[in-house]
Amino acid sequence: MLFLIDTMLFYGEVNVLVHENELVTLLNSFDIDILAELIRLKRIKLYVRQNILGVSKVGNADNYQYGISFCRSQNEDVKGVLYRAHRKIINNSIQNNKFADRFYYIVSPFEHESIEEKIIDEDLNNTQYLKSAVSSYLQIYYPEYQQNMDLEFELEKNINSHTPFDTYCVHSNLDTKLLTDILNKRGYKNPFDYSGLLLALGEARSDNYTAGLFESELVTDKSYSEIISLQLSDCVSRALKSQEEIKLFQEQITFNCPSLGEAYLNKVIRNKELLYLLEEGDKFRFWLKERPVNATLIHEYVEELTRKTKADNPLIKGGVGLLH
Repeated sequence: MLFLIDTMLFYGEVNVLVHENELVTLLNSFDIDILAELIRLKRIKLYVRQNILGVSKVGNADNYQYGISFCRSQNEDVKGVLYRAHRKIINNSIQNNKFADRFYYIVSPFEHESIEEKIIDEDLNNTQYLKSAVSSYLQIYYPEYQQNMDLEFELEKNINSHTPFDTYCVHSNLDTKLLTDILNKRGYKNPFDYSGLLLALGEARSDNYTAGLFESELVTDKSYSEIISLQLSDCVSRALKSQEEIKLFQEQITFNCPSLGEAYLNKVIRNKELLYLLEEGDKFRFWLKERPVNATLIHEYVEELTRKTKADNPLIKGGVGLLH
């Protein structure tokens, strides 16, 4: 949530896609009135997802098959998602309905397209990509895991599936017992299976596709960014560069002062001050747009400060006069 606020400062309008759980996170971080005001001012454009990606597991332990597809609850609608999310914050039906009615008119519905499933299906049939993506996933989520032989990972589509979605059999030489032991040491009781891995691959691809729809840069989970980077996604590369530059800018230029996001969440600044600083940030963002695409933010900023300092410095002005 800190980065969301900081992103608003650098980009102005930020497209935010949420379902029930993500909306709860927003409501835990922002007052309802300030969230509504950020939407009104077009700092945030809030989309409520009508369907979400999920992984199903069918069969028995000796021969599990996995299906990955977008699903939605029966009679799912925007107002229902708003109501349930707010109810997790305040268990009061009158206030829940009031919130849902209010935000229903200022948020937008978003539905993932069926073509995304086809793109994900292509990924799942790309063995070379799968090996690289699985290796990346293991490094992120199971860094202590060591593969003693060259990784083999392949998915075989079940042409005789009796489910309403495609299912896949996994053929792999991963040491699932060792991965289960790692999970047990972390306190998880369930054995390792491929559901989480497949969901990560699918959501990474979906995030990439969605960024393309919005013609925008993408800010997503770091682990998903690693997987998407394997697809050589230009939008993700720009997003990672932007995140790093924001971080370096805060460290080198503001000398590790609290970021705008930290200041707001820690109640150092109030609602009105947040809106004022975002407004002031428009001036900085206008300057930022004038910089070359491949320019380094810190270098350009220091150059700008130096140029103005030299022009306004009376000693330098006097020196120029003496030279003439």
